[in-house]
Amino acid sequence: MNPVNFHQMVTTLIWAGGWVCFFAGIIKLVRAYRKKADPAFSSVRNKAVKFLFSGVFLLALLAFQIGYGGVITESKSSLPAENSMAPGFMLPNQEGKTVSLEDLRGKWVVLYFYPKDFTSGCSVEAHNFQKDLPKYVAKNATIVGVSVDEPGSHKSFCAKEGLNFTLLSDTERRVIALYGSEMNLGAATLAARNTFLIDPKGIIRKTYPDVSPSHHSEEVLADLERLAAESGQDKVYGADRYSADQQKECERLTGSKCIFDLCQRAMGDTSPDNCKPGWKPVY
Repeated sequence: MNPVNFHQMVTTLIWAGGWVCFFAGIIKLVRAYRKKADPAFSSVRNKAVKFLFSGVFLLALLAFQIGYGGVITESKSSLPAENSMAPGFMLPNQEGKTVSLEDLRGKWVVLYFYPKDFTSGCSVEAHNFQKDLPKYVAKNATIVGVSVDEPGSHKSFCAKEGLNFTLLSDTERRVIALYGSEMNLGAATLAARNTFLIDPKGIIRKTYPDVSPSHHSEEVLADLERLAAESGQDKVYGADRYSADQQKECERLTGSKCIFDLCQRAMGDTSPDNCKPGWKPVY
């Protein structure tokens, strides 16, 4: 049997077995207390409690597997290839506002898919991205997480975990399918733990299938630094990266404190020539 299909079968059995034991334990417990005067009450009650706790244990085990290690499953479609255009999307964020990939053009985008808000592995992964967020900002990169959770769940997750980056809600699983990142858990379809590093032109420069939450951010940062340097997109003209004299020169050339936005819109109505030689425009 294919290892992936075998893992799916085991996962489904754990899921089904957990709920069967849980409800069987509740039913047995109710029946036992209805016959509390019966001499066999203690024995029946103990058996019911064992069923109940077996169900809780199996469901907790499954929740840990989803949250930390992810569930290995066969995607309905393959991952988009590296060096191909990233599939476009429009999804609501944790505030209910629509965010599109086009809105993020001009920045590096770390687009990561994850199974479920509030689970252990997803929290670890999000914490690490949050911890490294200043490093991403310095490299002109933005973090975007995607799961099947509702925007309200994302908002609560961000508040609880102190997250200051974008989480998108794909309740219809369309974007997850576009990125080949579906996984099945019984009757439910969740997002697999895959990440895509997209450059400022909208091209997928690196894919990360089935990632480990613990050290993933470090891995992405290292690749981001290397790929940005190779492509010449490692310098962004901004107040946090240049001296006061350079800022004065910027003001003289453009009439504003910083021409970061002008450089960022170089593909639109603003010429890249507005960026002084040596300062890279963001295409």
